[in-house]
Amino acid sequence: MTRLYNHYRESMPRQRRLVKNSEVIKVGDFVVQEGAGVANVDAKTEDIAGFCTGFTDRKGISLDSITHDSNYGGGSYNASTKTFTAASDNETDAQVYVEFYEVQENDQLVVTLDDDKGKTSGSDIPGGYFGISTTDSSLLDESDYNAAPANLQFQSLITSGENLGDREIVVRVIRRQSNL
Repeated sequence: MTRLYNHYRESMPRQRRLVKNSEVIKVGDFVVQEGAGVANVDAKTEDIAGFCTGFTDRKGISLDSITHDSNYGGGSYNASTKTFTAASDNETDAQVYVEFYEVQENDQLVVTLDDDKGKTSGSDIPGGYFGISTTDSSLLDESDYNAAPANLQFQSLITSGENLGDREIVVRVIRRQSNL
């Protein structure tokens, strides 16, 4: 799961914004502000606002700490997968919020690739560029590795050691959403 590298900027407060109507977001997903709500990043060249760390109701209470039947104004929360599916009127009715770390350019994150490092030639060597997977916005697309920025969102810094998992790498953010 995406996390800050070596507690980099971890003392920074999390942002809290409404989940966009009809959106499905899980903890760890990269997110972007779209109009009045927050949505998943779904394009490899889209700027990112941050990554999801949890969900709250309109009073700021974590959905994980509330005893309920998992329904929120037509939306639903799955505590085991930490996934919220917003109703078509979440922004005006249920008003469930996503909490996320707002990333800045050059922030360093530990992220997970969607396939083994090195499957695509060069993807296991620091310095390459990656975009977010279009099928799971919590992962980077290993096959999307590029030696040049090519409008992608991240540059790899460390690809082995550092207590990294088999598919984890350390990256720096190079494309962030600036209009938050």
